[in-house]
Amino acid sequence: MSMKRINQFFGCILLTFFLFMGYTARTTLTYWTEGSVIGPGSGYFPFWICVILSGLTIYWLIQVTIRPGEKIPKDFIPPRHEGLLVLAIFMDMILFIAIVDYIGFPVAMFIFLMVMVVALGERTLRHTIYYGIFSVVVTTFFVVVFGRWLEVAFPKTGIGILKTLGL
Repeated sequence: MSMKRINQFFGCILLTFFLFMGYTARTTLTYWTEGSVIGPGSGYFPFWICVILSGLTIYWLIQVTIRPGEKIPKDFIPPRHEGLLVLAIFMDMILFIAIVDYIGFPVAMFIFLMVMVVALGERTLRHTIYYGIFSVVVTTFFVVVFGRWLEVAFPKTGIGILKTLGL
């Protein structure tokens, strides 16, 4: 198997995903709002973004297909340590999705960032303190900018003590 086949396979997966998302945006969301306010509905921009991404994917697939294939590099599959880091990051994202509705956005974001930087960085006490400060600052930034100023509705916690703390 060559890199050409891997790129073609990945391109077909991307194209299928973008076409599915474009179809879903067009059929399930309001494309155009009519009435007193005339303008794009909630499905207008997702549909056109999927059309643009589908076009770029087709362009990329044509480039990959025309170009001669090269052999798979020996380091294409990462060594065990790097593969485990990729798996840890992926599992951290799944953990964030699983707990955000239950414990609320600020706590889930803090846990997500803390696990991410501890997995990727050095594991000394001094660095862990820096990672904790970093996680608090970034979580506070998201809550203030997006939650307070831009009024994005983040999931709230259902746990009593966290509700009392305002998280």
